[in-house]
Amino acid sequence: MESYDILVIGLSVLLAVFLVLSIIVIVKVMKLVKKVEAITDKAQDAADNVQDITAKLSSAASLSAIGSAAAKLVNSFKKEK
Repeated sequence: MESYDILVIGLSVLLAVFLVLSIIVIVKVMKLVKKVEAITDKAQDAADNVQDITAKLSSAASLSAIGSAAAKLVNSFKKEK
């Protein structure tokens, strides 16, 4: 067996090891990306819920402002009598 054969065998083994390790790393990264995607989906849902709540509160605040203005108007007419 010549040194060339030993070199080819050694490089082939190293290539096989790196191939297996790269496959393992790719699978782990794909799992991590799926988990991050699930987390971002949950965060987006939470942000949407907060946005809906603030929209409802702002409409309630505008209705309250209209109601208080109407109450002041009614009170001003009651005081004049």
